[in-house]
Amino acid sequence: AQRRIPTFAFYERLVMRLLFAWLVWRATPDFLIVNGIPSPNGITRLFDLHFLLDPHVFSFARIALGAALILYVLRLVVWLALPVALFVNLAASGITNSQGAIQHAAQIVSLILFAQTVAHFYGLWRRRHGEEGAILESRAVWWSQQTIVAVYLLAGIAKLIATKGLWIFQARWIGVSIAKAAYQRFYNGFDWEDLEQQLAVAHFAAAHGWIV
Repeated sequence: AQRRIPTFAFYERLVMRLLFAWLVWRATPDFLIVNGIPSPNGITRLFDLHFLLDPHVFSFARIALGAALILYVLRLVVWLALPVALFVNLAASGITNSQGAIQHAAQIVSLILFAQTVAHFYGLWRRRHGEEGAILESRAVWWSQQTIVAVYLLAGIAKLIATKGLWIFQARWIGVSIAKAAYQRFYNGFDWEDLEQQLAVAHFAAAHGWIV
C-alpha cells in the first residue's frame, strides 16, 4: 500500500530537530519578571502556575527544558522529552501572556511542539499495531508542516473576515505592528539589542511599503 506520510532522509530529520530545538529554546522566556498572573490566559486557565514565579523554580524549569531538548535532538526517551519541553514552553508563555497583553509571536512554536508530541504518542500506538518504526519521526515532521500551513491559513482567513476584506489594503501598516510587538517583547526582558533589531525591521517595512 502507498504511504500517506512522506518519508524524510536522516540528515533532514536531524537538521529539523536541531533547528526546532534551538527555536523552542529561544522562544521560551529566559526568566519571568512578573509578580502574579492577573489575567489568566491559555494553560494558566487550567492550572495554577504561581509556583513558577519563584526564580529558583523557574531556573530549574529552564534546566529541565534544556535537558529535554538535548534528549529530543538525540532521539532519546522522546516520550518524556517532548511532554517536558511542551509543559515548560506552554507554562512560561502562558504566564507571559497573562499580564493583560497577549503576544502571538511564539504561539506557532508551541503549536508545533504540541503537534509533535501528539504525533509521537500516536505513532507509538500505531507501532503496536504493526506500523513501521521508521515512520514515527517522519510523521512528526509531516504534522509540523501541516501545523505551520494551518496556522497561517487560518490567520489569513480570520484577518480577512475581521476586516471585511480590508486587511490586504492595510498591509502597508505592518511596520507599526512590528514596532508594537517589538516594544511588547522588550518590556518582558529589556533586551536592547533585540529591540534595535526588531525596530530596524519595522523601519524597513515602513520605508518600503511597495514590498508589502
